[in-house]
Order: sequence, then structure tokens, then C-alpha cells
Amino acid sequence: MIESYDSVDVFIGVDVGKGEHHAVALDRAGRQLFDKALPNDEAKLRELIGQLKRHGLVLFVVDQPATIGALPIAVAQSENVLVGCLPGRAMRRIADLHGGEAKTDARDAAIIAEAARSLPHALRSLQLADEQVAELSMLCGFDDDVLGQITATSNRIRGLLTRALGEQTVVVTGTNATSIVLPKLAEQLAALRRQRDEIAVEVERLVEAHPLHPVLISRPGVGVGTAARLLTEVSGKDFATANHLAAYAGLAPVTRRSGSSIRGEHPSGRGNKILKRAIFLSAFAALRDPVSRAYYDRKIAQGKRHNQALIALARRR
Repeated sequence: MIESYDSVDVFIGVDVGKGEHHAVALDRAGRQLFDKALPNDEAKLRELIGQLKRHGLVLFVVDQPATIGALPIAVAQSENVLVGCLPGRAMRRIADLHGGEAKTDARDAAIIAEAARSLPHALRSLQLADEQVAELSMLCGFDDDVLGQITATSNRIRGLLTRALGEQTVVVTGTNATSIVLPKLAEQLAALRRQRDEIAVEVERLVEAHPLHPVLISRPGVGVGTAARLLTEVSGKDFATANHLAAYAGLAPVTRRSGSSIRGEHPSGRGNKILKRAIFLSAFAALRDPVSRAYYDRKIAQGKRHNQALIALARRR
């Protein structure tokens, strides 16, 4: 939820892009104040926000807060306006409610602005993160990219070895080139793994320097990697209760009922996937802790399956 949302006078929806963005601004009554494309330029963004601030308190909402949306968010935060984002899944569902099948920057920006004006519960607040968390966020994102490349390279090496090795009486097409490709892939894989090691060292340094490090590490199953994810995914966000945090992470069960045929609670398919995975794996690692293990065993005794018991443990922690 956006803080001071009820006091907002202007809602700016920005569909961010690599070269330029498209912005649409609405007042609280839905009257359009702005609808133009903007270059990815700090001066132009400041000029737009400055003009619209004359109408009152501004809420600046983007669809992609990372990478290509980083500059607009930084400029908006420096202009001391409220900043939020409309998550991708919410954006797609809201877009389905609008007529037409066209996919244009102008239409997307208008949808973001209208959602900011009329659907505050769909928005996520983006507050100014401290320098450590900002660096951690960039490093963790880069680590995810490197891990994806490692997986792809490993799979390719495995595929080549499967074709080249084993008993066979025929020559598979392309086998002769394997002797050239395999060493290159092996070098690439080794370089990627060295990059991950270097990233891990820097992430550990930043996590240990953070004021919340002693608190996070004190929890069973929480190591440097999990602590980094908790800092990057939760920092700057406010949750009224632990249940709100569980719902944000997708750990809160969802009740499904329809007459007498469908009854029960099921895992949520929504939530922050990165945060959910970090907490889930942390719960799995915490099974070595006697207290956590005892809670897990109680859930198993109650008839819960392994994953259900782990989710229950993850939410309890």
C-alpha cells in the first residue's frame, strides 16, 4: 500500500522503455493532464514531474522498477514524490479489463495511470533503498543471470558429451567439431563459476556490514545468501503484520470454496517468487535445528505432505 495515498492529487503512469518512456498523468477525478512520450533523460523527467507537482501531491508509478526503470524511479525519488510500481501479473490482468487488443506504450501507460488512481491495493510502494541494499540488489540480479548461463552451458556440454561418448558404430553429424567446441565451453563454464565466486565474496561483505546482519543470521537456516535475498526483497516495504508479509511472499494459504464440492486451503500461486523461494529453502535448511524439526514432524504427523509442512514452517519462522 502506498503511504499517504488518500492525499495524492496526480497519478503518473509510466511505461518504461530502453530508449524512451511514455507517461500518462491523471488527476483524482480521472481528467488527463499529460500524455506524451519522453526520452530516457533526467532533465526531461524532472521537467515533467516539476510541472505536475503544481497540481498537488504526485504518485509516480512504473511497470518495471529495475534496469530500464531505474532512472525514472531515481529521478522521482529525488523530486520527493511518492513512487510505486504495478507488478507484471497485476498489469496483465488489469489490461484484460480494458477494451481492445492493441499493445502500445501509450495504452500501457494509460492503464498504469488508471490503476494507480483507482486500484491502490494493486500497487507496491518503492522507497529509497540504502546504498548497501541497492548494491546487493544489483549483485543478486547479476548472480541470477550468471547462474542461468552456467546452467545453459552445463546442459550444452552434457548434450555434446552424450553425442560423442558411448558405444556406437555410426558417426553422428557434427561429432568432429566437438573437439573444438567442448574446450571452449569448458573455459566459459570455468569463467562463469569464477564470476559467481567473486560475486559471493562481495555479497558476503555487504551483508555482514548491514545493521540487520546479526538478527538475520541468528535465525536457523539463514545464511549469507538468504539474508541477502531478505534484505533486497523486503527492505523499504512496510507490513502491518507478519500475515501481511506471508501474503506478500506467497506463503499464506488461499481458501477455495464452492458449495459443497470444493472446500479447503491451497498454496498461493501469487507473491514474490524470489522471496518465497529464499524463505522456503531456509526452512528446509532449518530442519537441522531441533525446534524447527519438532514443528515439521508435528505437521507430518497431522497428515501434511513434505512441501506443505515446509511451507507451514517457513511461514511460522
